[in-house]
Amino acid sequence: MQCFLRLHAIIIYIGGDGLFKSWRPYVLRMILLVDVDKCTGCRLCELICSIQHYRVFNPRRSRITVIRDDEKGVFIPITCFQCEDPPCMKICPVHAIYRDKNGAVRIDYERCIGC
Repeated sequence: MQCFLRLHAIIIYIGGDGLFKSWRPYVLRMILLVDVDKCTGCRLCELICSIQHYRVFNPRRSRITVIRDDEKGVFIPITCFQCEDPPCMKICPVHAIYRDKNGAVRIDYERCIGC
């Protein structure tokens, strides 16, 4: 699984911004990719993620959010893209979104008001 994520992070870094456009050899953004076609909307990924990273059963603390439209049978898993200049960090009213010492975009759940 980690090799899969690393491979896609490299492709996104080089291909997503355009080849070498914003080349910084010491920066490699890692993002989580989800196969939308395989999503059944069960939201189990949200629970497992919150347990793995925060040791609690709490989908709101997950790094994956599944948007559900039960009438249409559509499920859209959304993950953080670890943007270089994240708009969510700029508009957070309580400054709960921050960049950690490794450059990862994080949420301080003690400050977060869940808006």
